[in-house]
Amino acid sequence: DSFECGGNGFTAFWRGHSALGRREYVTETFSLLPKSYQQQHPASLLLSSSSSSSSSSAATAAAAAAAVAPVELPREDPRLWTVSNIRNALPAASCTAMIEAAEACAAAAAKAAGGAPGSGWTTSRHGVYNSTTDIPVGLSAALLALVNQAAKEVLFPAMARAFGFLTSELWMQDCFVARYDMAGQRSLRPHLDGSDLSFVCALNQDFEGGGTLFLLPEGHEDVLVRQRGIGDIWMFCGQHWHSGVSITSGTRYILAGLVRIHTHDPGKQNAVRRIRRGFKATVR
Repeated sequence: DSFECGGNGFTAFWRGHSALGRREYVTETFSLLPKSYQQQHPASLLLSSSSSSSSSSAATAAAAAAAVAPVELPREDPRLWTVSNIRNALPAASCTAMIEAAEACAAAAAKAAGGAPGSGWTTSRHGVYNSTTDIPVGLSAALLALVNQAAKEVLFPAMARAFGFLTSELWMQDCFVARYDMAGQRSLRPHLDGSDLSFVCALNQDFEGGGTLFLLPEGHEDVLVRQRGIGDIWMFCGQHWHSGVSITSGTRYILAGLVRIHTHDPGKQNAVRRIRRGFKATVR
């Protein structure tokens, strides 16, 4: 049950079943919608289509909405504006194994090219502006096996549940272990991912600083998210502007994934079109 997408050998789980329910996960979400929009449309922030609220809470929401300036924004599916976090979603041992596999792959590449130690990491796969220092998982059989297992058991089921798709509708278009260190790349400039959905998984804790900063339009407060533990996963729409915050010491490793949505469901196709229109220019 695997497919070739640009020769990367990622597994497609169209026959798979979610293993996410086998253990308890601590989850939290952050909205990228402007606070004024959230106050004007409190009901739209509920992920469930059916909900109830007391008259007093409804009155409180109405009063708050009246107290803020209008936001020129259509009613939105809040899932597309949500950054979702799953605490300790991947075992620490798996995360460490991914780092070791990536480092081994980089060392082998450096040796084969006669380069200096550490020179085996790629630095130009995403263009000059948005390049990361990384190892694509398809370059290492060991790394690929680890990521396929993580995608099947956790990553794809979690993303499908967070954004309202089926695991069979999610396709990994790129996935890599990125490295940030004081002697090399420390941060990543503001950018849009070349994906519909994206995830970032923390692989270690031996660093200071770092994090992902989501850039909201002028006049609205940006959203900074940081890991709390090894194996933490952050999921979001790739068409929200964001940057990698600079580390201040140590070496930071992350597993980053770019996911494409392929669906024949008309309602879900509308969501995909909404994602691909982008977000930043629509908020005022």
